[in-house]
Amino acid sequence: MLSQERVERRLAAVLAADMVGYSRLMRADEKGTITRQKALYEELFDPEIAKHNGRIVKLMGDGVLVAFASAVDAVECAVEIQRAMVERDAGIPEDSRITFRMGINLGDVVIDGDDILGDGVNVAARLESLAKPGGICIADVVFNSIKGKLDLGYAALGPQGLKNIAEPVLAHHVLLDPEDSGKLVEAKNARRPRNRHKFLVAAGIVAVLTIALVWWRPWVRLIEGDYASQLPDRPSVAVLPFESLSQDKEDEYFAEGISEDIIVGLSKVSGLFVIARNSSFAYKDKPVEITQVAHELGVRNILTGSVRRSVDQIRITTQLIDALNRNTLWSEQYDRKIDDVFAIQSEIGERVTKALSVTLKANEQERLFRTHTKSIRAYELFLKARKTHIIANPANLARAVGLYEEIIELDPAFAGGYAGLSVVLSVSVRLGHSSNPAVDARRALEFANKAVAVDPEFGWSYIALGSAHIVLRDADSAVTAVQRAVELQPNDADSLLWLGFYKAFAGRPESGIENIKASLLLDPIPNARQYFFLGNAYYAASRFKNAVTAFEKWDELSPNPHGVVLLAASYAMAGDNAKAMATVKRYLAKSPEFKASAWNFLQNYKLAEHRDLILQGMRNAGFPDGSD
Repeated sequence: MLSQERVERRLAAVLAADMVGYSRLMRADEKGTITRQKALYEELFDPEIAKHNGRIVKLMGDGVLVAFASAVDAVECAVEIQRAMVERDAGIPEDSRITFRMGINLGDVVIDGDDILGDGVNVAARLESLAKPGGICIADVVFNSIKGKLDLGYAALGPQGLKNIAEPVLAHHVLLDPEDSGKLVEAKNARRPRNRHKFLVAAGIVAVLTIALVWWRPWVRLIEGDYASQLPDRPSVAVLPFESLSQDKEDEYFAEGISEDIIVGLSKVSGLFVIARNSSFAYKDKPVEITQVAHELGVRNILTGSVRRSVDQIRITTQLIDALNRNTLWSEQYDRKIDDVFAIQSEIGERVTKALSVTLKANEQERLFRTHTKSIRAYELFLKARKTHIIANPANLARAVGLYEEIIELDPAFAGGYAGLSVVLSVSVRLGHSSNPAVDARRALEFANKAVAVDPEFGWSYIALGSAHIVLRDADSAVTAVQRAVELQPNDADSLLWLGFYKAFAGRPESGIENIKASLLLDPIPNARQYFFLGNAYYAASRFKNAVTAFEKWDELSPNPHGVVLLAASYAMAGDNAKAMATVKRYLAKSPEFKASAWNFLQNYKLAEHRDLILQGMRNAGFPDGSD
């Protein structure tokens, strides 16, 4: 039986306008920007919209949505506003001007109280993103309604594929210069073929080149053959770093943080194979071909997206692509208040698992993107702090401490602040930056335990706890802590990596090697740390040739004292005395006071047999003993 509820629909011309660089302007002068924006609406937008029989549907922080009864009114109003904006800001420095992009569509809309919904609105919003700053982009249906009626010129863009819109939409730029009146030109980036014969020739050339590329580039052939057979035995996905559409480069940390948190959330699902941040972020700021990226990372599916934020609004667009079949499995655009970012992350995680037909266990359903703080400011600071100490020099560590302390003040129930402080203190002790290692090691343990106490489901707390136990020379407790992180996040490469590292210290190197190898499957573009951890476990297991291979790769990427010492010892134990001696000579040239028996790193190992094994390798390599 059909529903008796009636949905009110209406044909309307919809104008979507968005302020360019809103976040940047607000950060530079929040009060001044709000004052200018308010004056702009009162003195320009409101009178022009009223003059052209329009109605403001909604005002957003960085934009406005307007409905008109006719396309002529909508375009004429937009043109008057954009031309007036140029005169209005003529004396203002370019980087301080308020500029809008505008998109206009004519279509069916659903009336929902004072709001309007539907594809008529969605297309206008998508066209706005195609417009140039200070420009207007209109749908072909609008162009056909106004041509010959307004003294304007137009540049045809051709068919445009718009997100979440099933069919391509023909679009046009409005030429605002009065000298272009009456012109109809084709834009430089138009997609419409000018000549069918030329188009067919070009298509033929493309087909030939495609065949040649498939023959020449092995990854294209593998995608249909060997690659498919080498995929994991469960649904697999890589989350590429979301693009920040903000003009403020400092906002990149926010887009990266959202991507990273989506990775962490998906890693909690045992039925998924999720590529680690380290490998997926290797493609940041690089042009990517989805099929090639999928092959290189060993997954079938790729999640991409972008983030655009203002002071209190956020727009996240994302799509999940099956690289094997080159199909888009799911895509969505979220336009929400900034406080809804946690809910958006949760929705993305749920939609990805549904699109990949993954059945969530009861505890996974609850854990998936569990909100660990309700404070958006604390969350922003956490993202910024986490990125700050990736390069762990004293200055960065000090900055991170200040950020984590501020997080605790903002939200004492958020484990991220305590876990962060613990990690920074442990790293300071481990790298020799601490002025009082004994005190800082104890403080690291206290903060890690506090993090676990306030939120037992926050996986990073257990990584922090493991690190604190290591600097206190308690490898068994470190293993126990990180095993809990793996239980919470079974597909988290970092948790598996740290578990393997600590097992080598705890006297269980063979088991540690298996954990590290499992981590490398999830993180197929290894970094220096992974090679160091693997080499350390191989050495403790007396697999010296494997240790040499791992430490040589590590030495290429990031030489530091610990790695060079263990590389020299590995050479000696593997029987390559010449390379061992050369490596010792290289190290002692920088650290002539070094004595093997006094090397602090040895104390990480629980078992005397492992400490003796490393000392033996160091002595065989030619390091001075110093035990006399």
